[in-house]
Amino acid sequence: EGHFWGTITSEPGSGGDVFNTKTRAEKTDSGYQISGLKHFGSGTGMMSYMITTAVVPDEPEPDIFYLDMRDVPLDGSQGVQLMFPWDGHGMTATQSHSVQFEHFPATRVAWTGHILELGTAVNSFVACTFTAVIVGIVEVDKFRALRKGLFKFFRVPVKVR
Repeated sequence: EGHFWGTITSEPGSGGDVFNTKTRAEKTDSGYQISGLKHFGSGTGMMSYMITTAVVPDEPEPDIFYLDMRDVPLDGSQGVQLMFPWDGHGMTATQSHSVQFEHFPATRVAWTGHILELGTAVNSFVACTFTAVIVGIVEVDKFRALRKGLFKFFRVPVKVR
């Protein structure tokens, strides 16, 4: 089976800038554990994995981590607590909730210390995926409208030779 990936990098007060992240990543024997409040976690509760940013103590800038969210309840029992359910007008189904992490296991990217380069490299891809979603929604709505006959006034008879 396939898995779904989401992001949960935004934080209150960061202004959308991942370099302003306050979430901490503490080194452990088995990797890292993150602690901090994130909001606007796209697909929270539905994603298999999520990408986030956190600051490792004594390092000059945050880094990128991924989180294995498979079968993790949002009740705080495993270090992930749902704080503020997402209720964005017209976007409720995105499940973009706010979450508090407390000592939750995280895996750091292999190319550490290169958050700016990694971000720059993926920007074009991310822009394309957002565009693909929007085009897909428009195509589905157009198809539904055509099925309901809402575009009949656009139909022009065509003579076939």
